[in-house]
Amino acid sequence: MGLSKKERRAAKVAWRERELHWLIVCVTIGETRWLRLTSDPGALERRLGFSLRRGAGAPQLLIPAYQAAGTLAVAVVEVLDADLSGMARGTLADARLAHWEKALHAKRF
Repeated sequence: MGLSKKERRAAKVAWRERELHWLIVCVTIGETRWLRLTSDPGALERRLGFSLRRGAGAPQLLIPAYQAAGTLAVAVVEVLDADLSGMARGTLADARLAHWEKALHAKRF
């Protein structure tokens, strides 16, 4: 038997009110790396993996690399400060993504 209606509602409220941690992640396909800002690297990996296996729905620059390599790995490279406002987070994220692009020889997607 599943969850009661009350338990489902409580789970939805907890999901909406969860604390988000913004992360810069590196997606590696074969020998190529891409960077992205996300709050849920696990969901990003599942979504990308599904889309790349289907060959549609993923960013077009990732599809040929995945078809050639067939592997996908997502790793967290930096955790941003949780207390930043949306605007400050965006500014910091741009600067940190630029840093990691050079350090990892990666591209943004």
